[in-house]
Amino acid sequence: KGLGFPIYDNFDWNESRVVYMNTPKSKQVDRWIKIRYEVKMSHKKDGEIKIFVDGKHLYTRKGPTLVSPEGRIGMKVGIYNYKVSEMTTKNRTAQTVFFDNISAKFK
Repeated sequence: KGLGFPIYDNFDWNESRVVYMNTPKSKQVDRWIKIRYEVKMSHKKDGEIKIFVDGKHLYTRKGPTLVSPEGRIGMKVGIYNYKVSEMTTKNRTAQTVFFDNISAKFK
């Protein structure tokens, strides 16, 4: 499936679903992938998250984006392998990721 974006609707660590990039997995390697998030921060129904990949809209979720009015935001990026402990040396592959030009803009 390739590059996926976990969605957490209930403010817990249980994935509601995963949205995958609309590009074949074979075309996701050995190139830069541009990812942009647009987030309207709100603890009310007017919150919104949009995900764009390579300039194309991939996903929109409307609804609260903060647990409370005092909620904090943060961003974590990286390779997350929650099932690495279940892999054997035989089926584990090397993974490398590079990040460039990470920024946040607030309006």
